[in-house]
Amino acid sequence: MSNNTEGNKRIAKNTLYLYIRLVFVLLVSLYTSRVVLQTLGIVDYGIYNVVAGFVSMLALLSTALTGATQRFYNYEIGKNGEEGIQKVFISATYIQVIIAVIILLLTETVGLWYVANKMVYPPEREVAVHVVYQASVVALLFVVMQVPYSAAIVAHEKINYYAIVSVIDVLLRLIIALVVPLLGFDNLSIYGILIAGISIVDFIFYSLYARRKFPQLRFKRLFYKNTFVDMLKFSGWSTCNTFSQVIKNQGLNILMNLFFGPVINAARGISYQIKSALLGFVMNITTAAQPQVTESYAVGNVDRSKRLMFTISKFIFFSLYIVALPIIFEVSYVLRLWLGNEIPEYAEIFTILVLIIALVDILITPIAMIISASGKIGRFNFWYSIISITVLPIAYLFLKMGYSPISVYVISLILSVIMEIASMIILKKETGIGLRYYSSHVLAPIFLVVLSTFFIPLILVRCISPGILRLIIVTVASVICVAISSYYIGLNQNERCFLLTYTKRFFYRFKRRI
Repeated sequence: MSNNTEGNKRIAKNTLYLYIRLVFVLLVSLYTSRVVLQTLGIVDYGIYNVVAGFVSMLALLSTALTGATQRFYNYEIGKNGEEGIQKVFISATYIQVIIAVIILLLTETVGLWYVANKMVYPPEREVAVHVVYQASVVALLFVVMQVPYSAAIVAHEKINYYAIVSVIDVLLRLIIALVVPLLGFDNLSIYGILIAGISIVDFIFYSLYARRKFPQLRFKRLFYKNTFVDMLKFSGWSTCNTFSQVIKNQGLNILMNLFFGPVINAARGISYQIKSALLGFVMNITTAAQPQVTESYAVGNVDRSKRLMFTISKFIFFSLYIVALPIIFEVSYVLRLWLGNEIPEYAEIFTILVLIIALVDILITPIAMIISASGKIGRFNFWYSIISITVLPIAYLFLKMGYSPISVYVISLILSVIMEIASMIILKKETGIGLRYYSSHVLAPIFLVVLSTFFIPLILVRCISPGILRLIIVTVASVICVAISSYYIGLNQNERCFLLTYTKRFFYRFKRRI
C-alpha cells in the first residue's frame, strides 16, 4: 500500500511539473503562432503547414517510439532493477538507426517527388518550399535519434528536466519568429532552417543529461537478440500505429491542398495548433502516469494498473473538456484576440470540430496505455491503423463529389467514435475488462458531466452580446460548472479523496514557501 501511495504522489508531483511547464509553453506558443502568421502571411503559413507538416508529422513516430522504449525501460526496472537498462538502450539505438535510414529513403524519394510534382503552391515559392522540406528532414532525423535518451528520462520520472527542455524549446521558437523578419532573407526559408536547428539543440540537451544521470546509457558493440527482437516487434506495432496517424493527418492536409489550395491549409494549421496546445495539458497526466502503469503491470499488480487507467481516463477527459468548452462557444472571439483580423476561412468551424474529435480520441489513450503495459498491442494497433487510414478514401470521394472541407472533419469524428467502440472490445479481449464495467466506471460519469454542464454556457452565449465581457463570463461559468460536476459526479470517492488530499498538501507547501 505504501508503494502505491508513493507512486501516486510521484504521479501527482510530476503532473504538477508538467502543468506549470504547459501554462508557460501554451502562452508563449499561442503568441508565437500569431507572430509567425503575421511574418509569413496566410499563403506561406499554409505552405509551411503542408511542406514541413509532410515531414514533421513523422515526428509523431518519436512519440510512439519513446513510449515503446520507455515501456521496456520501466518493465526492466520493475523486474530486474537498473541492471537491464543498458541492453534496452543498445537495442533501442540499433532500432532508431534502422528507422532513421528508412525515413531518409522515403522522404528523399516519395516525399520529394510529391513536393516537386503534386503539391499546390505559387511557382515563385518553389525554392523556399524545397529549403523548408530538406530542413525538416534533418530535424526529423535528430528527433528520431533522441528517443533512447528522452525515453530514459521519462522512464526514470525526471519530469522536471523534461519540462525545462520544453520551456527552452518554446522560447527558441518565439525568438526565431521575432528575429526572422530582421535577417533580410526569404522569411519562409530562414524560418524553416532555424526551426530545424531547434531539434538539434533538443537532442544535445536530452543526450547529455541522460548520459550524465544514467551511467548505463553507454553504447557498446553488443547485440541482445531477444531484447532487440521483442523491442522491434513492439516498436514495429507502435510505429505502424503512429505511421497510420501520419498518413491520416498529412494525407488530409494533402487532400485539402489539392482541392482548395494553401489558404485552407492555413485554417487547418490554426485549428490543429489550438488542439495541440490543449492536448498538451491533458497528455501531461499520461506522461506522468505511464511509468507507474507499466511497472505495476510488470510486478503483477494488474488491479492497480486498471484503477489507474480508469482514473486517468476521467482526469484527462475532464482536463480537456474544461478548457475546450469555453473555446467551442467563443471560438470566433478567441481567434480574433489571438490572430487579429487575419483569420483564414473555415478556421472557426475547423477548430470546433477538431476539439470535439479530440474529446473522443482522448479516451482511447488510457486504453492504449494499459494494453501497451500488457505487451499485447498487435490487435489494437492493427485495427487502430485500419480505421485511421479509412478516412482518406472516404474523404477523397466526398471532396470529389463537391462537398465542403467540413465534411472531412465530420467523417473523422464518425470514425473516432467507431475506434472508441473497437478499443473497448479489444480491451476486453486483452485485459478482461468488460464493456459494461468500463462504461459504468468511465463513460457513464463522463456523459453525466457533459450533460450537466453544456447548457449553462449555451444559455449565456444566447443572452449576452459578443465581446470580452461575454468571453469572461462564459469561461468562468464553464470552468465552475465542469469543476463542480467533475468532482461530485465524475469522480468516485477514492479519486475525490486523493485529489483533495494532494491539493491541500500543495497549497500548504506553497504557503510555507511564501
